[in-house]
Amino acid sequence: VNDRIVADVFNHVDAIVVPSIWVENSPLVIHEAQQAGVLVITANVGGMAEYVAHDTNGLLFEHRDPMSLATQMQRCVFDPSWASKLGAVGYLHSVD
Repeated sequence: VNDRIVADVFNHVDAIVVPSIWVENSPLVIHEAQQAGVLVITANVGGMAEYVAHDTNGLLFEHRDPMSLATQMQRCVFDPSWASKLGAVGYLHSVD
């Protein structure tokens, strides 16, 4: 059932944003998004930053900084093809 829910959600999004205000070790949603080839935008702290390499397989923003988050989201809006490619690379990193 969970795989179907994940597919239903991630087949309808261009990216996910994980703006956690708490430092998390390993949010499941990051793994699920990467396996679905969806771009992850998350804070640059904790386990979140361990799974997302900025400008390689996703985007990082300064923790608790809404302007930094907005900047990363705008980059995706301005160049959706590039953002899609980052998501695809996220998939490659998730299968290691």
